[in-house]
Amino acid sequence: MRITILLLMIFTAISCENGKELKIAELYEKANKARVSLEREKAILLYNQILELDENSNESNRVLAQLHFESTNYEKALELNQKLIELNPEKYNYHSRSALILEYLGKKEESQEYYSNARASLQKKEAEYWTKTDTLSMAVMLIEVCDSVRARELIESIIERKVDEGFPEKELRDIQNYTHGESLKLMNTRKKIIDSINNSKS
Repeated sequence: MRITILLLMIFTAISCENGKELKIAELYEKANKARVSLEREKAILLYNQILELDENSNESNRVLAQLHFESTNYEKALELNQKLIELNPEKYNYHSRSALILEYLGKKEESQEYYSNARASLQKKEAEYWTKTDTLSMAVMLIEVCDSVRARELIESIIERKVDEGFPEKELRDIQNYTHGESLKLMNTRKKIIDSINNSKS
């Protein structure tokens, strides 16, 4: 009898967990569709529902932080980014994004600690990143952590070596002048450069 009850409890627990996972998957699908359709408030509501089921969902915390940042709800974006740091202390970009938000909130001195942590986190894995990415992407990472000196040096090396191979010098010079607070503009310029390179090869 006891074995039967124990098996029933285990089966019930597994069924509940599977039901929860299905619900989360369904909410993710709806949330992603809302985000693509630029229904920001609806997306925020749906991602919050996911967090009610799984408060440590890295993806939901990350996307919600971005959505609140885009909505200029910087306090909530900061709160979510700090949660991301708790979940992923080794990720440099969560530290740098928190620093950026603090700057938007007028807390420049406080932001410097986060930039320092971002640089330290990036430095720990820099050798690994170099094996997975290119010089331009590495320069963008350095700008994100407010290490513009090294970023400019890397971009200068690209200009010296690659302009003759189809790399657009103007866009590269533009990146040299970007600051850590222009991350979206920076990513768009990086995409333009990559598209230009791909077009020149085709």
